[in-house]
Amino acid sequence: MILNQDTIVAVATPSGRGGVGIIRVSGDLCTKIATAIIGNVP
Repeated sequence: MILNQDTIVAVATPSGRGGVGIIRVSGDLCTKIATAIIGNVP
């Protein structure tokens, strides 16, 4: 089995105006990317 170690970032909400925007992040670097975007989480 070949494991893909890529990190993927994708917008998960439709374009336009809305009350919530969701970005999906998965892979080995997801914690580092999320921390860079939103800061430290308790």
